[in-house]
Amino acid sequence: MEKWLEFIRGIIRPFIAITGWSSFLVVTVYAILKYLDSELAKSLSAGFITAVVAIVGVWIGSRSPKK
Repeated sequence: MEKWLEFIRGIIRPFIAITGWSSFLVVTVYAILKYLDSELAKSLSAGFITAVVAIVGVWIGSRSPKK
């Protein structure tokens, strides 16, 4: 039973990480194109990069070997 839970977690975590930042990317690109402003583009780009780094960092941190 324990192995199945770990297997399911191993599949779900990357899926959530990828869909999470992908949806944020879509919203960011839409907002930049709809409200074309250089300051908004800079802010959204910085927010997107920060979010991706945080998601990847949490995902890699959660993949550490169990004791």
